[in-house]
Amino acid sequence: MRDALTDRQDQIYEAILDYWAEHALSPTFADLMAATGIGQTNAIRGHVAALRRKGWLMPAAGNKAARDLVPTDLVEPVKHAACNLKVA
Repeated sequence: MRDALTDRQDQIYEAILDYWAEHALSPTFADLMAATGIGQTNAIRGHVAALRRKGWLMPAAGNKAARDLVPTDLVEPVKHAACNLKVA
């Protein structure tokens, strides 16, 4: 379960979803600054880190770069392969 977001975190998350819908990749911090009106990179960085901690963003394909973060709303649930195992 994901933790609740502050108003500012929700604003940033929605900006990320909008950017993903248009470009199919994560926005840069500069893109988020322009979309939200937040004027400091460190503020964006802190909110993005909080979104990761709270479970709203996850790394794409095991990458740790900020540009490779995927909103969890865009990730389809994956059935674990172990669920299909039969015990003899």
